[in-house]
Amino acid sequence: MGMLFWLAAIPPLFLLYKVYQLDSIEREPVKLIAALLAAGGLTTLVAGALESVCSVLYTWTPNVYISGFIQYFIVVAIAEEGVKYLALRKFSWNHPAFNYTFDGVVYAVAVSLGFALVENIMYVGMFGPGTALVRAFTAIVLHGICGIFLGIYYGLAKKQAVAGDEKGASALIKKGFMIAVLTHGMYDFCASMGTEIWTAIFFAFLCALYIIAYRKIKAFQQQDSRVDGFGGPGFGR
Repeated sequence: MGMLFWLAAIPPLFLLYKVYQLDSIEREPVKLIAALLAAGGLTTLVAGALESVCSVLYTWTPNVYISGFIQYFIVVAIAEEGVKYLALRKFSWNHPAFNYTFDGVVYAVAVSLGFALVENIMYVGMFGPGTALVRAFTAIVLHGICGIFLGIYYGLAKKQAVAGDEKGASALIKKGFMIAVLTHGMYDFCASMGTEIWTAIFFAFLCALYIIAYRKIKAFQQQDSRVDGFGGPGFGR
């Protein structure tokens, strides 16, 4: 059991470490990152309960595309990204360490990978070590990428809020959340269809996500700036 635990835990923790290292101007407090990681892990319980209750929304139809769309885009994606966002907001928005835009990415990824860590432990425990290898390059990365997408707009929103533009901050958060939901929904939908064409679409989509997320996080890192407006240019919207 100990080996299975580490097989499940190492991939999300390693990915979080790599993102944490990118925060080169001012590293975030380890205690805060640990709290966000733990909060993300706890959200798996809330998301699971929500998904169970809301399963009635898609089990009424035998059409695999309709039920799949409702299940993955509306129920699963909104539930999981929603609880992760609430945990992110609760523990980081007013924290004094949140003083650079890139901090938003670090915080969002910490929560997302906390969720992925607990979820991965459950899956590996049920299906064995082979699952750990597959998920290390698929589901774990998906959660991390959703955190990156949300975190970019979360960091920008903090800067807008500090500048007194609450409406602009809200719009940025909504945009980041919607991108994370659509990304998550598309991933799950493609992965669940089970045909050769949808499997090909799934891997093409995953490869595209790798490239897009890498470019976005590197660009955002290079244009990191203080949320109070000092310390360099902000990232373009």
